[in-house]
This record gives sequence, structure tokens and C-alpha cells, in this order.
Amino acid sequence: MERKKVGNKAIAVSLECIAVLALAMIIVYGILERTGTVTSGYHFLDDHELIRMEVAFQDDSVTLGQAVRNHVANDFNIRFRPLYWVERVTGAYLWGSELLYWNYYTATKGVMTFCLLYWMARFLKYNRIVSMLVPCVVMLGDQFMPWFRSANQESTGLLLASFVLCMIAAQVHCRKYDTWYYNIPIATGAVLCGLVKESFTLFMPVFIGLKFWLEYWDVESGREKGRFMKCVKGNLITYGIIFFAMLVNVWMILFRVGVDKVSYAGFDEKTELWVYKQGIINSLFSYTKLYTDVGIVITLLAVVCYKAMDRERLKKQAGLAAIAGCAMAVQLVAHAKSGMAVRYMIPYTVAYVFLFVFVAYQFFEKDRVHRIVFYIVLLWLVGNGAKTAYVQAEGYTQTGRNVSQLLNEVCARTQEKEHILCAFSDEELNLASECWLEAHGRPMVYSWGSDGFKDIVQLTDNAPEAYSLDDVGALVCYGGQKESMLQLLEMEEEKDCGIYQFGEYMLIVPD
Repeated sequence: MERKKVGNKAIAVSLECIAVLALAMIIVYGILERTGTVTSGYHFLDDHELIRMEVAFQDDSVTLGQAVRNHVANDFNIRFRPLYWVERVTGAYLWGSELLYWNYYTATKGVMTFCLLYWMARFLKYNRIVSMLVPCVVMLGDQFMPWFRSANQESTGLLLASFVLCMIAAQVHCRKYDTWYYNIPIATGAVLCGLVKESFTLFMPVFIGLKFWLEYWDVESGREKGRFMKCVKGNLITYGIIFFAMLVNVWMILFRVGVDKVSYAGFDEKTELWVYKQGIINSLFSYTKLYTDVGIVITLLAVVCYKAMDRERLKKQAGLAAIAGCAMAVQLVAHAKSGMAVRYMIPYTVAYVFLFVFVAYQFFEKDRVHRIVFYIVLLWLVGNGAKTAYVQAEGYTQTGRNVSQLLNEVCARTQEKEHILCAFSDEELNLASECWLEAHGRPMVYSWGSDGFKDIVQLTDNAPEAYSLDDVGALVCYGGQKESMLQLLEMEEEKDCGIYQFGEYMLIVPD
């Protein structure tokens, strides 16, 4: 009889695993395939990095190891994202600039993250409804961008964070708090997570706090005298590794990289205090407004039901709320200058789930009416998040198609030796245009900026010897720059040139 129960449980768990995987694929791949992001092609932002790395590898001008070291070292001039560049360069070495492969790879990370977040909740003994809501709240919304934009740190960072949290939850479920086959993956995953991006370094204390607090309040283990030190000593090595790695990262960020190298983020003495204050207000009541509104509603519901909680459970949930609240506050402050919008909402949404899903559920667990209201509120948040994610993905797809049409039209209307001028007001778009055009048989490409002609990058040896507006065979720019570009070329529309519009982008071809 006992063997039959074990067998039935194994079958049930297997079926649940299949169902969760199917749901994750339906949500993540469903949005991406339906909106067409997977096949949306080249985008100006960051995709040019892949072309340059691919050309370098094809020319044998650099080895994989050298490329990794060079990109990590160069990035230290402005940011701390070493693991991101290891992953990025290695991917470029394996499949170059084939964006279809990159997009499926990124989407697969999204599916894995969804499953890990679900099982984290299940291991913490939450029901299937709550467990299903957790990854949806974390991933769906403005912050869905990491799963359709291949160049981002949040996809890998959230995957590693979800892995660590899932392992901590599994450890709690099995009550194997000091076993090596849990602690080694937890410590390793936490260290790697902090190396992805600065915001995940700031999230590393959450791993320590959750692991300790959940062990300390393990109901079945009791809370005998001296348990605090027992919990600390039993996992001292694990805590020490994570804490030391975090300190190293913080030291690198503060004293090696600096926090004032990026104009739109970080901290610097020239920025007045009110700017940071306004940034936090914008984050809470503009960029994450839905989450803030839902958080307020859930808090009010919890206040009504708090008397239903016994004192011991209330203490435990207060500790988890403090950990989650501090993590959210740290992310708000860290993004005060730039504003915590779109993908920057991660890992804020992970901490949000611990506070407004895990902790809040404990208040409503024994009250059916309030529990149903709780579910409805979260489903409303998820529904709006799914709609927002879909709209964002559609916009990303259209942008990619506009870029592809623009650049292909340039190739169709120019010859190999003709000069092409990139005149976007954003320098990165000029760089991205140059990279793509040179990789597709148009080596005579240069850029126009505030300081005149510039050769930002040349992937070939056929650089133009001289730059002249008289030699321009095609010019690409934003649609809003039309008048200024016609004045620059001293031309009139329809009389001296043809103008072709692709969304917000424009191609001018002199007759």
C-alpha cells in the first residue's frame, strides 16, 4: 500500500512538471511566436555587437579567451557585468549573429525561469494557484522585455536568481539545511547571479536572508535555545561565500568601475538630490504603478485579516516582509536616477512577490472570501501584465521589421563602391547601421555627427579615403530629421532626391 502511494505521488509530480513546462512554453513562446519577435530580425540596439564579434572570430584576429577578456576589461570602464559578457561573447563564438538562434536561446531561458519560480512556490508549500501566479507576476508586464530582446542582462540574472531561490525552497521542503548538495548550488548560483549585473549584486543579501530565516522558523524543527547561532554555524561557509562575493562585487563597483560613468544611471555629485527623489516617485507611481496599486489593495486586505494570524506565524511573516521590503527599497534607490522602468523592474518584482504574494497569502489562507478577492486582484495584475507584454513584443517586432526594410532598401539602391552616410541623432544607431551595411557588402559607410564626419567602425579594409557630401549615394536618419538633412545635402524633396519612410526611420537617395 505504501509503495502504491509513493508511485501515485511520483506520477502526480511528473504530470505537474509536464503541465508547468507546457504552461511556461504557452505563455513565453506563445507571446513571442504570436507577435513575431523571434523572427523580427536585426535591431539597432546592441545587435551590432554580434556582427563585430562574428567578423573578428571569422578573421581569426582573436581567440575566444582573448575576446572574453577584452570585452570584460573594456566594460569595466563603465559597468560591472562580467558574466554577461562571458555569455555574450561565447554565444557569438558558437552561433555568430544569427539572431534566430539568439532569440530561441533567450526565450528558452524565459521558460526555465518560469518553471523555477513555480517550483520555488510549490516547495514552500503554496498551492498550485499561488504557484502559477508567482512567475506570471514576476515576468509579465513592462518587464517582459528580457525574453524578446537578446541583448540584456536580466534574462540570465533572473534565471540564476530563480535557480538559487528554488534550491533554497527545495532545501526548506526537505529540511536539509546544511547538506552540500543543496549548499554548493546555492552558493555557486548566488555568486554567478551577482556577476551578471549591478542590480543582482544588490539582490545577493536576499539569498542569505531567506535561507537563514526560513530555516530558523522551520516549525517542525522547533526553536530551542541557541537556535539562532546553530542556524548561523550550520551554514557559515555558504553565507560567507555569498557575502564575501558580494563585498568583492561592491568594491569593484565603487572603486574600480565607479557609479558615475553612465549619464542616465548611478550616482554623481553633480546630480541634485531632488532628481533621485523624483526618480523614486516616478518608479513607484508611473513605471510600476500597477504593482504599487495592487500592493496597496493587498495591504488593506491584510490589515482587515491580520487578527486571524497567530503570533508565531505573524513573527515569521514579519521577517520575510522585512527582507522583501528592504530588497525592494534597495532596487528603488539604485535606480533612482534612471527610473525603474521596463526590464529594470527586475529583480524588484521578485522581492515584490515575496511581500505581496507569499507573505500576504498567509493572511488570507483561512478566509475563503478574502482569499478569492486576493486571487482576483492578482489575476487582474497578471492580465494587465500579459496585455502589456504582448503590446511591447508587437512594437519590438515592428521596429525590427522597419530596420530590416530600411537597411535592405539601402543595399538595393546603392552600389558597392558608393558612399553611404548614417546621420541618426543617436550615435549608436549610426554604429549599428555601419556594422550591418559593411557586413552586407557596403564597405563605404561613414557617419555624420555634431563634429562632422566620423568613421565609427570599419569591418573591412575598404575605408573611404575622403568624406564628401557630394559623394553620398544614400543617407539614413530619423524621419524627424528630414528637413535638416535636406538642408545638409542642399537638396529639395522630389526634385533632387527620393525619400523612403520605414516607421520612424528614413532613407534619402540623391537622384
